[in-house]
Formats: sequence, structure tokens, C-alpha cells
Amino acid sequence: MKKGFLSLFLVCCLMLSLIPAANSYAATDLDVSADNVVISASRDYVIIGSTTNTITVNPGITGVNITLNNLSIDVSATDAACAFDIGCKCA
Repeated sequence: MKKGFLSLFLVCCLMLSLIPAANSYAATDLDVSADNVVISASRDYVIIGSTTNTITVNPGITGVNITLNNLSIDVSATDAACAFDIGCKCA
């Protein structure tokens, strides 16, 4: 009886450990149509919208995951514009 209860308890604990905590992996939604997007913190991002604005990842930022969801950027009217700039510390 004790072994059966202990086994059931351990199985339940194991199953609960597989459920992610609420919002622990929630991505930050950014709408590029509102303004230029500047990413300056390590986290997950989902970028949406249609615009002539730009997306910039600041230099030195690591641990950034970016998902582009139905994103449309047209910077062809701006000379030497870059729609997506991933900053780097290049020597």
C-alpha cells in the first residue's frame, strides 16, 4: 500500500514538473507599425505589423529570440535604410 501511494505521488510530482509556469516563457508582442522597434533586453519577441519603420537590436544584447509574424517592412523610399539592424560590436 505504501509503495503504491509513493509511486502515485512521485508520478504526479513528475507530471506537474513538466507543466511550465504561467508567463515564464511568454513573448513580448511588438507592433512595428506604431513606431521604430528597438530591442534592448534579452527575451523572446514577436514582431507584427506593416510599416516603413525599422527594427534595431542594440549591440551586446544576447539571448534574444525574434519571431516575425505577418511582418511587412518597406524602407525602399529611404536612402541607405536598413529594415532590420542587428547591432554588433565589430572591430
